[in-house]
Amino acid sequence: VDAILVGRRTVELDDPSLLPAPSLGRRPLRVVLDGRGRLSLRRRLFDDGLPGQTLVITTTASSRRYRAGLQKRGIGTVVIASRTGEIKPARLLRELGRRGILHVLCEGGGVLAEALIRAGAVDEYWLFVAPRILGGAATPAVGGSGWSLARAPRLRFMEQVRMGDDLLIRAEPEE
Repeated sequence: VDAILVGRRTVELDDPSLLPAPSLGRRPLRVVLDGRGRLSLRRRLFDDGLPGQTLVITTTASSRRYRAGLQKRGIGTVVIASRTGEIKPARLLRELGRRGILHVLCEGGGVLAEALIRAGAVDEYWLFVAPRILGGAATPAVGGSGWSLARAPRLRFMEQVRMGDDLLIRAEPEE
């Protein structure tokens, strides 16, 4: 992939490196959406010696101090005009396309997944089913308001593969 995409909340909860392991020569850009500039700059992906491999997309709702802190660390920064801090998927994808980033892996949480699905921006789904049952307040893979059964996006399964104890299901949107 050209880039791995996550949102602010995923970085807060998981503090990921977003680096392939083993790298095998791969160096995808790490793209973080932080519309209001609320992330601590002490996160692993901001402080691992690879600032040129990270791009933060924020908005005019973030502080100048936050943006200056990113730039001081050498982290690429894109500022999108928005009073609310919202980053619309179409605008995000245009910004990435301008940089030649065409193949994006979204490892973000449910809110980001829902926004991309609603925008029709998902070409392929990689769904992992683990032998665990979560309930209650567990974080959903796709958040937001959801869909009624009649309006739910339909998928066409392309492949199912066991990966250790997990099951990987590759699917694409049904046309």
